[in-house]
Amino acid sequence: KSSTQISSDVLKNEYSFNDNNISELIRTGLLARHRNPGHFLLSVPNAGEFAKTFDFGKKFLLSIIKKCKYKEILGSELMKRRLPKDMKFSLEYHIYDLIGSQVIHTVETPNDTLLRMT
Repeated sequence: KSSTQISSDVLKNEYSFNDNNISELIRTGLLARHRNPGHFLLSVPNAGEFAKTFDFGKKFLLSIIKKCKYKEILGSELMKRRLPKDMKFSLEYHIYDLIGSQVIHTVETPNDTLLRMT
C-alpha cells in the first residue's frame, strides 16, 4: 500500500470530509482517482514541472562553475552570464540552494564573493 493512497472511508470518517469536499479536492488536483474504486492518491499539482525546472537550473549553474579554472567563480562574474530561457528561477535562488546543500561554499574576497565547489 502506497503512503500517498487514501480511501474515501478514511477521508469521511477520520477527517470528516463530505462528498463535496472530496469533489473539490479532485477538481483542484490535490486528489486523483486511484484505479481501486473508493481510493484516491494525494497529488501536488505541477510538482513535476517544478522539479524539472529546479533541476535544470541547478545543473546549469554547476556546469558553469565546473568549467571555470579551479572550479570557482566570482559572484559578479556569474551574475553577468546570460541565462537560458528555460531557467525559471533566479541565479541567486540556485546559489543559495547549492550553498545550503554544501555543494559550493563562499569565500569573501576584498572585492567580491567567490563561489567555490566543495
